[in-house]
This record gives sequence, C-alpha cells and structure tokens, in this order.
Amino acid sequence: MKITVFIRHAKAVHYVYDSEYDDFDRPLTDRGEREAHEVGVKLAALAARPDLIVASSAQRTLQTAQAIAEAVQYPASEIKTAYRLYEATMSDFFDVIQQLDEAVQTVFIVGHNPGVWDCIAAISGEELCIPTAAVIGIELDIKQWSEIRGAHGVIAFKIFPEIHTAQK
Repeated sequence: MKITVFIRHAKAVHYVYDSEYDDFDRPLTDRGEREAHEVGVKLAALAARPDLIVASSAQRTLQTAQAIAEAVQYPASEIKTAYRLYEATMSDFFDVIQQLDEAVQTVFIVGHNPGVWDCIAAISGEELCIPTAAVIGIELDIKQWSEIRGAHGVIAFKIFPEIHTAQK
C-alpha cells in the first residue's frame, strides 16, 4: 500500500495583473501562514509522516510545504521541488508521482487547483471542495508508484483549515 497526501497551498496574496508579484512569486498571506501551520499540526496529531514532500516550486506552495514540514518534523532542506507541478494538470501530477522512488511509501504533494482537485477526484471517486490549505490523505492499493494512473484509493483523512477538523 502507498499513501498520497494531496495538499493545496495555503492562502496567498491576491493576484492582480500589475501587482508587485507575478503569479509564480505570490507569497502566503498572514492567514495563509496560520493555515499552513494549523494543518501541519493536525497532520502531526494524526501521526501522518511523509517519506518525501514534493512541492510546486511556486513561492506559496514552498511556504506551505515548509510550514507543514516543520510541524511533522520533516527536514525542510529535503523538500523536493517540481516546477512541473505549477499550473499542472492531473497528468502532470501523475507523471511526477510515477517518478518517485519505490522506497517512498507516503508522499505529501503540495500543489495547486485544479490539478489537486482533479487527482483526488480521479483516485477516490469523490468530488470534494478543496479550499486553500486543504489536506486529503488517500490510501492506494498499489505496490509501485508506476501504477498510479487508473489506481483507486480510499480517503483516509481530510483536514480543512476553516473548520479545523481532521476526519479519519
């Protein structure tokens, strides 16, 4: 069994065409920093520990991944970035997952909608609202990451920052 924990980045500054930030470089807001920390604490309380954290290389996803890494005691220096996860389709997510080392049993993937939402829906069969900083852990009945396309999984837990509830 493999476990994939999909995480949508926390709340970022609003994108405006002529703002000081381009979309890729938008940082988290104060609220986003709190959300990322809170879901990280909830993950730690569930004893959810990654073998690997992979994040889009956009600023807001890196900040989210770093806050979660700190909460679950994962070295921030070992977060793997994947530019391909920025503006990624479901197919891009699956390509990144298929490249994972087979020694990895639990991966946290920090990315953006609609790719995160599409992956969760495709794997679990559930269409969920995925707000910023939402975390969905899915248990997959696969032995190798190369089997991710077409795999079916069961949602093991959901964490939504607005209600601060982890459901298992």
